[in-house]
Amino acid sequence: MESNRVLGGKAILIVDDDWDVAWSTAQLVETFGCITKVVPTAQKALEHIASGQPIDLIITDIVMPGMSGIEFARKVRVGHPELPIVFSTGRDSAVDAVLDAGAVAILKPFEPEVLRRVLVERLQPGS
Repeated sequence: MESNRVLGGKAILIVDDDWDVAWSTAQLVETFGCITKVVPTAQKALEHIASGQPIDLIITDIVMPGMSGIEFARKVRVGHPELPIVFSTGRDSAVDAVLDAGAVAILKPFEPEVLRRVLVERLQPGS
């Protein structure tokens, strides 16, 4: 299956201040064959990225205390412009804003197949 080849062994960083959402997302992503790391804040995510551990893709909430997912993505782009970022949110208006900016967003709660398809698309070479 194409998705197994693309997703197998990929390191996915999940950034969400809601632990229940973060852990359920991690468990789902792991069923796709990925390795996950969950952090509760954008600042912790930046620290993890700075540690040099491999990251193939980031899934981040948009609305978080402290630093928003949008601000976090801007900071990530400075040092890692090629790193795919998928925004997730429970707010329709936030999805519209992200899509208007040309980024990828999914609305929580998302269906497993939708998330799998988005991850495959973002991790395909040349995407």
